[in-house]
Amino acid sequence: GVGKPIASFARRMKYQAFDVELFLVTPRPSKDLHNRLVHSSLVIINSFDVVKTITVNAMSGIRARCQKYGIPILFYVHETEHVLNRRLTEQPEKFLNFLRNVLPDTICLAVSDQQAEWLLTLGAKNVRTVYNSVEEPILDGTRYGSGPGEFLPVKIMMVGTQQRRKGVDLFSQVSDIAADRGLDWEFVWAGSETGESDELYRSKNVRWAGQLSRHELGKELASASCFFLSSVDDPMPLSVGEALYHSVPAVVYRRTGFADFISYNR
Repeated sequence: GVGKPIASFARRMKYQAFDVELFLVTPRPSKDLHNRLVHSSLVIINSFDVVKTITVNAMSGIRARCQKYGIPILFYVHETEHVLNRRLTEQPEKFLNFLRNVLPDTICLAVSDQQAEWLLTLGAKNVRTVYNSVEEPILDGTRYGSGPGEFLPVKIMMVGTQQRRKGVDLFSQVSDIAADRGLDWEFVWAGSETGESDELYRSKNVRWAGQLSRHELGKELASASCFFLSSVDDPMPLSVGEALYHSVPAVVYRRTGFADFISYNR
């Protein structure tokens, strides 16, 4: 999901006749990339994945070249504290170097106010909340099977990769409670398995739909009664935005990024 907002931004800027170039970073960026930095007005680093991929020396080189030519670096953050802690465990030298020597000199773009507060505790000095962007509705918003006086069966949906942070266990447990109470509710989880999947509790009362195409996901959302974001730790999940775009009510935890929008508009 981290690629969608920046791709949307690039398309919009190009539409307005700005010259925008997107680069997929390799561990050692090419000389061509370094040369192009000199002619840039600004550089946007999109997500911690760039820090994970690039070498410490390469990151230092980009920072030094941008400082030399007065080119601001913007760091667009999509990750959570949970993700950063994992990165610090896996690559401590690389991420500590980034937090100490690069992050304080960048303009941080946060996807929610809660995330912005967290970034300040990491040493960021200039943080702005820009949120995330979602694409146009996948379908026209019409709920399949609905008509005058007709009600669809209750369908609770979640979208995301199957990992502990996303609340697979919680979603499963809620589906079990509904079944135990005799509620004829359908629970659907759309999203691919991960290395954690086998360690998680995945209830038989959930339909594990797996990875869906954009059109397939739109059909599932169009017949959903409620989007249940079971993640406790999620800065600004695009899936909630897509659900709301399709007029599907959403239930989220207070400390997730969309909570403010939902509480303002309930």
